[in-house]
Amino acid sequence: DPWATVMDDGRTVAEYAKEQLYNDIVRTQILVGKAGNYGISLTDEMNAQLADSAQQYVDGLGADICEQFGLNASAIAQVYQDGELSSSVYNAVRDQLSTQMKEDANYSSLSDEDFENAVNDAYNTLYEGWLAEADIQTTDIWDTIVVGSVG
Repeated sequence: DPWATVMDDGRTVAEYAKEQLYNDIVRTQILVGKAGNYGISLTDEMNAQLADSAQQYVDGLGADICEQFGLNASAIAQVYQDGELSSSVYNAVRDQLSTQMKEDANYSSLSDEDFENAVNDAYNTLYEGWLAEADIQTTDIWDTIVVGSVG
């Protein structure tokens, strides 16, 4: 079972995957929560496209699998919408940081690579602040989630 493989840090691959999933969910929700601050929202057209994609996904899975895992097109569409919105916020934040930093003489002599690293550092610092301020809660079901193969 590859999920039980123990990594160098002592965690199993399954534990690592669950931690990454948790971090991705938290990051997405923090960025979605910042959308209004950056004037970002999804258009009706984009929401319709994402709803269509979600329906196609659900149709492809079939009714049995959807019932077994409690999946529906509405919930999948919400995941898609959150992903699209969080990506847009991420890009807007990085663009804003980049613009601000280009105007700062402290960054004018940096190579492109060093400037990109500085923007990454600035974004990570900003995100870590948002993360520290976030009221993150999980339900008991999170503790029962097991990562592994299905089927």
